[in-house]
Amino acid sequence: MILPSRTWWWAVATLLLVGLQLPAGAALAADASFWDKFKDPDDGRFDIIGNKDVTSGLLPVVVPFNEPAVGLGVVGALAYFHPQAAADSGSGEALGGGPPSTTFGGGLYSENKTWAVAGGHLGVWDGGRTRYLGAVVYASVN
Repeated sequence: MILPSRTWWWAVATLLLVGLQLPAGAALAADASFWDKFKDPDDGRFDIIGNKDVTSGLLPVVVPFNEPAVGLGVVGALAYFHPQAAADSGSGEALGGGPPSTTFGGGLYSENKTWAVAGGHLGVWDGGRTRYLGAVVYASVN
């Protein structure tokens, strides 16, 4: 059976979202301490941040959308938060005082063949006193 295009897009988006959850389920089955990463050490309650001392890592984002002008589609992005250098011991600041430098990239595709790719970098220097943002986007909108 061939699925209609709208149903096909929703099926792809759902499979993508479910597929991102499979590694978490496998880790839970293999290691009972998986959920321990999400417990606050002070009160033992659920805490999505887990280890608050970690200031770097990857953030994947997948979002399906339905826009009447372009139809069904999906947006995917990945951001990397760079580790921050420790501040001088005399400054009294724990992690340099500013947000972390972040590199990101992503794209989108829709039912009417609209697509785009983007990438960029937010740089933070000198304890957050100097910042820059650069991005590149290429799109084909139908």
